[in-house]
Amino acid sequence: NPEYKGKVLLTADSREVFHLALLLNGHSPNTTKEKEIKAAYERLRALVPNVAAFNSDSPEVPYLQGEAELGMIWNGSAFRAHKENPNIRFIYPKEGAIFWIDNYAIPKNARNIKEAHQFIDFMLRPESAKIVIESMGFSMPNEGVKPLLAPEDAANPVLFPPESEVKKGILQGDVGNAINIYEKYWNRLKTN
Repeated sequence: NPEYKGKVLLTADSREVFHLALLLNGHSPNTTKEKEIKAAYERLRALVPNVAAFNSDSPEVPYLQGEAELGMIWNGSAFRAHKENPNIRFIYPKEGAIFWIDNYAIPKNARNIKEAHQFIDFMLRPESAKIVIESMGFSMPNEGVKPLLAPEDAANPVLFPPESEVKKGILQGDVGNAINIYEKYWNRLKTN
């Protein structure tokens, strides 16, 4: 759409960006087939003239500064941007959102395993989860946190996606060595 020339923001993440085009083309966003990835690249090439920036470091900033009017953004960044400017809205794509999960993990050869468990236990407490949610905008899998949140945050679909969105969403999976195919077309896209 020429109306948005230079006003679209995409994350600087090959998998996230290709996810969008793969879904629009009717393919799995976790495909490992080069033919499908190349077709997604061709679709994205048509979008490039509208792209203001590829930004994953602070994707909310171009929206807040009026440099981008639509595009991709992570839910935490969208939550923080909306807090600063209520006119910024987060909309789930009708084709389905990509979902991913951040985890706490203890490396196999960790020396301070007891302390690592204590840290994870601390972070998973409802009071700690509340701080993470309010400051970062990332939901925590903790049933006890919602009553501690402001009502508008507890009901915020950016923090807690509705079941209908979760059902449509797709978990970003490991594509193994096909990541090299994604990166090949990603590098072409960015230098287009």
